[in-house]
Amino acid sequence: FGAIGDGTMHTVNKWTQIGSKIYYKDLASIQVDYPHVMSLNDSIDWAAAQKAVNNTKNVFIPDGLYRFGANTLIIPNTLSMLKGTGTKSVIYSDAVTAISWNTKSRVMYLNMSDINLAGSKVANSKGLDLSGFSYCVFSNIQIRYFNDGIWGDGTAFNVPYNRQISNNLFSNVRSNNNTNAGIKLVGGSEANSANTFVSCEAAGNKYGFYEEQGYCNVSKGCCYQGNSMLDFYTNGTNGIH
Repeated sequence: FGAIGDGTMHTVNKWTQIGSKIYYKDLASIQVDYPHVMSLNDSIDWAAAQKAVNNTKNVFIPDGLYRFGANTLIIPNTLSMLKGTGTKSVIYSDAVTAISWNTKSRVMYLNMSDINLAGSKVANSKGLDLSGFSYCVFSNIQIRYFNDGIWGDGTAFNVPYNRQISNNLFSNVRSNNNTNAGIKLVGGSEANSANTFVSCEAAGNKYGFYEEQGYCNVSKGCCYQGNSMLDFYTNGTNGIH
């Protein structure tokens, strides 16, 4: 799909230069194959990744240092798997939100694993915006250097009972060294429900695990420590923490 992954920020403007391996005359020409690209300053790595998740059900991220710049990777509801190789599949983001949903349809039954997601501490930034995810599995993921590593507002989309962030499984997810919270769930009392966190970690943040409101969320064998304000806070109900 055209990703480079060499740790350098490459913009799609490079594709308009004579002699480029991938060549397009101008932005309009690029948009024929990459309709999500809106500017010649958009990241090549992001443009390639967005095309991959838009057009295939299973996306594999090889070893590499991918620079997404200020672009957000939007996960469509057609994607089944987004998988890297572990700590060597690194996505660097300067965006307000690194990975999110399209705000129009829920993302369900996605398996996301073995990805290292690093921000640049942009104000109010989020590594992974969970607001549209249900029945998904997140495993072996490292998130760091955002304002909130994992963040979700369960009332962001109108669904029955407002249970928007629900029935997700988080296994061995580490959200450390973020400015505000490692994991933060906000919204109505049943907006964030029946999510399970197993062997997860949140350390070196202001808040480790911060649940503004939730219902029947479960945390097992997790490590929330070494955070400057609070390691663990919940205002949820019927949860096992």
